[in-house]
Amino acid sequence: MKTITIGLASLLMTSLAQAAGGYLVTGATVSNVFNTSANLPQFAITVVGGTGPCANTTIVFPQSSAPDADTFKRAYAQVLLALTNGMHINVYNFTDVTCNFASYINLYQ
Repeated sequence: MKTITIGLASLLMTSLAQAAGGYLVTGATVSNVFNTSANLPQFAITVVGGTGPCANTTIVFPQSSAPDADTFKRAYAQVLLALTNGMHINVYNFTDVTCNFASYINLYQ
């Protein structure tokens, strides 16, 4: 019985941890891009407007938060595209809702 209880508790904790992520900002524009942050393998952006816990602040994209190096590089390319063209962005963090572990970005006009 203890094995089942521990297994269920572990499964529940894992599910809660996975569900802890969320949108950091929606409907914002990029005003600044930093190719590194704290001299670590990550980049950061400053966003203006939008809604969410990271509206009007700096959001960090650590390489360790991306599924792989290619996804990390695409996120950086998308940020540059958004800055250059004045596009709106939504940014998501799969870990929590702090501004320090973003990994997903989508652009739109």
